[in-house]
Amino acid sequence: MASEIFNHTALNHQAKEIRLLKVQRSHDSSQPIQCILQHFDLAKRPQYKALSYTWGEPLPTRDIIINGSPLPIRDNLYQFLASSASAVDTGESPWLWIDQLCIRQDNIQERNHQVRQMPEIYSSAAEVLVWLSPAFPGSDDIMSDIRTFEPPDAHVEPSREERGSHWEQLEAAILPALERFVTLPYWSRLWISQELLLARRVRLLLGDSDGGVTWEQFSAWHSAYQLAITICGDSLRLPRGLWRLELLTLYRDGREEVLAGGGFSWSDAMRVAEGSLCHDPRDMAFGLMGVVAPHCYFAPDYAMSAREVLECVLRMEIAADVTNGLVDESYVRVKRYATFLCGWLELLHLADETDDRDLLRILTRALLRERREQRGTPLGLVRHTWSKIKLKHWIRQWLKSLDSEESYADRVIGNSTIGNKDNRRASLISRSTSSSS
Repeated sequence: MASEIFNHTALNHQAKEIRLLKVQRSHDSSQPIQCILQHFDLAKRPQYKALSYTWGEPLPTRDIIINGSPLPIRDNLYQFLASSASAVDTGESPWLWIDQLCIRQDNIQERNHQVRQMPEIYSSAAEVLVWLSPAFPGSDDIMSDIRTFEPPDAHVEPSREERGSHWEQLEAAILPALERFVTLPYWSRLWISQELLLARRVRLLLGDSDGGVTWEQFSAWHSAYQLAITICGDSLRLPRGLWRLELLTLYRDGREEVLAGGGFSWSDAMRVAEGSLCHDPRDMAFGLMGVVAPHCYFAPDYAMSAREVLECVLRMEIAADVTNGLVDESYVRVKRYATFLCGWLELLHLADETDDRDLLRILTRALLRERREQRGTPLGLVRHTWSKIKLKHWIRQWLKSLDSEESYADRVIGNSTIGNKDNRRASLISRSTSSSS
């Protein structure tokens, strides 16, 4: 084995250049995983698949061989590559785009260049492969149930007993596995919102699960399970706390309407991001750049601080209102921006270091800038309806409300639509389409 660690050769940042990886198949698990990494122009690349996954814990690492040199990678990705290397498919191994390997992560200029291309990378992929996790006890049974599940006849309303019987039997057999499945770290990862929305096709993989399952198979299975939990909750034991998974399913299933509507406003994006996790708080914004409306876009830049990202997101939200003709000076508008700011303070992990005075300064500066640029009134917004006392009091009350016992699902989805997937989907989609119309 070569002793020198693999080093990426530089990409051409003046072009849409990417790297793609090919895993060499081998049925000898004792041998190191061998990979080829090559540069391609994104417009002229071969057919490829993009990976959606969690990086996992930084330690332990496992070595793979890329272009003849070793490279340590995290264990979760190693497990995926090992599964790919040992696949029984006799065809040629596909080209893959995997951020951990195809981006030089310690180079800010390259990260910026590649993250700005991620929307096109995922939307151009022939398929997005979702690596949920390595296998665990009962995971093969879950994937088998998803693969063989047959949705009930849409023209026949099953009885309550019929609706719950399948899931009662499933829970009796593998409840611990189901609980682990719906709480896998993958479902809370921020970047997957963009990756799943932009993908042409999605395939879910869980361990060595015979080629995985399609998104359509998973969505039908998950929707039926959710409905059974809602209707037969007293006999089914799986917790109701699946709101993050529910939102992802709604957005993916309604992707055509969302994308046809031009994408999300930053207010919509905030709802998508809430409850999700990422290592770098700035990715709460950067990781959704591919699904926001064009007039909300700004170029991701890892030289920016989290505070600069916050101010940029607010500026884009105000600019979107100007584009849509919402330029009144009402207190309601100020209050909405304050709500917006408080939400993004939490997402960007800035709440603890931002007091009322800082928040007011950010908000006032952004609004004054908008007035100077759009309507030429330099100080028109600092008036009695924009009183610091009123606004500071309201902000304090809003922050206190975050600590209330009201569940996230009830706050975001709304009690009136819990249990009705069509209503929830219509509500979620209308937020994006109305903001960009």
